[in-house]
Amino acid sequence: MAGAVAGGSFLSALLQVLFDRMASREFVDFFKGQRLSDELLRRLKTTMRTINRLLDDDEEKQIINRDLQVWLDDLKDAVYEADDFLDEIAYEGLRSEIETCPQTDNIAMFRNGLPSCSPVNRRIMNMKVELEKILDRLEDLVEQKDVLGSGEKIGEKHETATTSLVDESAVFAGEFCNTLDDAKGLKLAKKTRHLSYVRAKHGNLKEFEGTYERKVLRTFLLMEQSWELDQNENGEIHDLLPTLTRLRVLSLSQYSYLPDSIGNLKHLRYLNLFKASLKNLHAIIHALYNLQTLILRECKDLVELPNSIGKLKHLQHLDLSATSIRKLPNCVIGLCNLETLILRQCKDLTVLPTNMASLMNLHHLDTRETNLKEMPLQMVNLKNLLDIQ
Repeated sequence: MAGAVAGGSFLSALLQVLFDRMASREFVDFFKGQRLSDELLRRLKTTMRTINRLLDDDEEKQIINRDLQVWLDDLKDAVYEADDFLDEIAYEGLRSEIETCPQTDNIAMFRNGLPSCSPVNRRIMNMKVELEKILDRLEDLVEQKDVLGSGEKIGEKHETATTSLVDESAVFAGEFCNTLDDAKGLKLAKKTRHLSYVRAKHGNLKEFEGTYERKVLRTFLLMEQSWELDQNENGEIHDLLPTLTRLRVLSLSQYSYLPDSIGNLKHLRYLNLFKASLKNLHAIIHALYNLQTLILRECKDLVELPNSIGKLKHLQHLDLSATSIRKLPNCVIGLCNLETLILRQCKDLTVLPTNMASLMNLHHLDTRETNLKEMPLQMVNLKNLLDIQ
């Protein structure tokens, strides 16, 4: 039952992320701007603090009470739902800030709200109903814990490393994390959130019952292989992706036909398109405002980046190595949080934009095996640049 301890530790870390998000200016302004009541936000914060205190109590010892284990699994699922909801609000606030024209007062727009006839407003206002359902479920779980009591526990306290970055793949019970490795007929658990797919050359996703019904997946990793996906598999993934609207991590190595629906995965933080056949990168990335890592390594058909890449304000890691990129657009200065830029083996790249000196958070720049003639003189002003190759 060590998973109970690890699961509780993860939830504590996730709750801290939620507290930070609820305290952000963008979140508060957008929340109030849509006329979602302060009382709902107060209830959510109070309930989260209560849950955090309960988790602190139960992490002291290893849980062996089966009912408490079921309760913890249900709580984990409910906190995931709350995280998805808060991330939706944070995304809408960020999207409005980025897409609104400069003449508009963004904060005033948030606080005044949108016209009631606006489709966007109707969609956002539906969040009130969703939030109330989430609160009812969380509060019910708190009451259940009071009925269950502390339960039987044994063992000493297990120390768990803490970090500000929640590693979702490292701390889950099996019900929340699955690997598909040719286990014919494997049925995915209803609460599966993290899925990696490893198969023999002629395997396919449809052999695994429940894959297409797991709309709550946060991680989908198609493991790197030495062969390309066949046409049937490309079609299967093309059909699957539009249903996975809550994905945070997506890896599609050697995928031949990338659907534009990737651009609707608004929660994505990590996107790996290694050796993918890219036709329209703009359609894929233009609205992925939460994206932190974008890997385009060995995408041979990629010859340019769209101007929309400059809107990815949270992007920290960009890997363009071994692509056919000829130049970087001037809009890269919009990548204000970019820390790592990998251009290795970009043989067609001969010059960098002079305004790259505006990337003040850039730490690592790899230009090995390119045909760059010179570096922009202003690069010496990048005080945080630790490594240039």
